[in-house]
Amino acid sequence: MQNRAPDPLMTWMLCGLAILITVANSTSLPTSGGLWSHIGHCTDSTPSDIWNGHYYVLVTSVFLHANFLQGLGITHLAFNIYWMFRMGSVLETTIGTLYYFLFWVGAAIVGSCAELAVTGGTAIGLSGVVYAIFGLMWAGRGRYPEWGEWASPANIQMFIGWGLLCYVLTAMHQMSVANWTHAGGLAFGYAVGLLFFVRRQRWIGASVLSVLLAVSVLSVTFMPWSADWTFWKGNKAFEAGNYPRAVYWYNKCIENGFDKDTAWGNIASAWHNKGIIDSQNQHIKDAAADFELESQANNHTTQPPL
Repeated sequence: MQNRAPDPLMTWMLCGLAILITVANSTSLPTSGGLWSHIGHCTDSTPSDIWNGHYYVLVTSVFLHANFLQGLGITHLAFNIYWMFRMGSVLETTIGTLYYFLFWVGAAIVGSCAELAVTGGTAIGLSGVVYAIFGLMWAGRGRYPEWGEWASPANIQMFIGWGLLCYVLTAMHQMSVANWTHAGGLAFGYAVGLLFFVRRQRWIGASVLSVLLAVSVLSVTFMPWSADWTFWKGNKAFEAGNYPRAVYWYNKCIENGFDKDTAWGNIASAWHNKGIIDSQNQHIKDAAADFELESQANNHTTQPPL
């Protein structure tokens, strides 16, 4: 008699959490209070939260999906839950719950970090993890026949085609998709598959994973190319009272394409607090004067950066 495969309890739980948090988020306000609101908004986050050390956001953010009461929100949730449940169940029963969970967490982190590194923004949804599971099955389909059933030529075309279409729609401003989460997840899953299941290509898998690890570390520690990260660095220096350093980072964020009015206003605030206003630069002088008038109107002498 053939032994029955264990139930994919971890997959069921992860899918259930995603549904619960998304429904709660879509039907409550963050300010309404109560358990339901707390469940729905416990994963609300910004890039600053991550850069301030709340690294768990890289994982928890994947449970939240777009508001299922608006637009394509229900499609976003349904698509991810379907593929997560079907492929995740197969993966969990073939490699075991522990290895499956470790892979799942790694995929969530790498996908979130890829989006953060390239766009300076956070992502929501399980799609990065789904792409990672698909990538692992694609690379390792020669080891497990059941993986090959999901990493079929038709599904390969569908996943790659959908990913490319999402890039096009995002570029055309028709949809807002975390494309780099998809790409990062797929690369992570495929690289893990090569490393553990394709002996002759292990070096490729190890190389790709090394690059992804480096990108992930940089995304939460040092991104001088990012407008959002350099603006955040300016704010941190401002809050610490290091105004010359704040000005340096605000200038960097302008070079990286950050909103000039916001950055110039904070530069003016920094110089104002330091007691130095460059009379040769009318832009700074005018911004500082506006800042001083606003400060007087609000009955205080300093104002935190925007």
